[in-house]
Amino acid sequence: MRIHGRGRFRVRKADKGSPVPYVVDLTLPDGRAYKGPLRKHVSEGTTWYEGFLDAQSLGAALRDEELNADGATPASAPPKFNLWPRQIKINTAPVPQEGKARCDYLGTLWVSASDGAPGGQLFTVVANRGLLVVMKGYVVRYRPRR
Repeated sequence: MRIHGRGRFRVRKADKGSPVPYVVDLTLPDGRAYKGPLRKHVSEGTTWYEGFLDAQSLGAALRDEELNADGATPASAPPKFNLWPRQIKINTAPVPQEGKARCDYLGTLWVSASDGAPGGQLFTVVANRGLLVVMKGYVVRYRPRR
């Protein structure tokens, strides 16, 4: 079942003998599919993940190649924007002072805009630990905090 405005996100362990530990399989809300390796990092006691994804269609791949060619960044980029084109970064979700976090992981992905707009688009990844996969969740267009 597909919910309007959401794409699908899954991380599974890579095949035995693979040079990377995890593989991302992601579909954006507009239907574009991406796949790629994901590496786990630990710095200052915090675990985070990052990787570079490849578009599964030629049109999206060609638009992604042009992304940031002239130094453009997404119009809605947060103040501390530090992604490369096609890069995904996933962090452990912050826990609110009161209560429990609504998800285990939050991430950001920067890819080309489906309409070819300069600077591309940012997407937010919301994920939880999975039973048969490492992480699973959904992808939505990034919306800056107000």
